Amino acid sequence: MGMPVRELQQRMTSAEFSEWQVFLTLEPGHLPIVQVARLAALLANIHRDPKQRASAYRVEDFFPELAPAPIVDEAPLPETAEDVAALVARQRASARRISHVFRALAQQRKGS
Repeated sequence: MGMPVRELQQRMTSAEFSEWQVFLTLEPGHLPIVQVARLAALLANIHRDPKQRASAYRVEDFFPELAPAPIVDEAPLPETAEDVAALVARQRASARRISHVFRALAQQRKGS
């Protein structure tokens, strides 16, 4: 972020740091490593021999963490009304946190 950790800790609240973590989780394309992976894919495709490799390189080839995770449903299905209520409460809390991040981003854009 262009500043020492101590200065960042003084300037950024814990809540703001959490919002940035959520944002970068939802929008990983803003991470520098992803931008490097984009560049690597571009360069690899420029120099790719289609006879040796028919398919184009993708960003995920250079940063596998971006590849969509396979959908694995390991969580047990709720068995009681209380289990369903707890699941719904967790989903609502997650939705509120994500909504808060997007509202904060919209306010930042309006201020720019």
